[in-house]
Amino acid sequence: MKVRVTNDFIDRHTGDLHKAGEIMEVTKKRLNEIKSAGEFVETVNETKITKKDKK
Repeated sequence: MKVRVTNDFIDRHTGDLHKAGEIMEVTKKRLNEIKSAGEFVETVNETKITKKDKK
């Protein structure tokens, strides 16, 4: 499932920095883990992704 990062965060599993506005692919389980830590991501309706979002 695709999500949009709403607040910068460091992924505790990979150590990667994810910046606000970034689109990333996560599993439903991983989405729940991230959401339980705070408001860092929101789900994205895949049909609404534009070229601007992919940058």
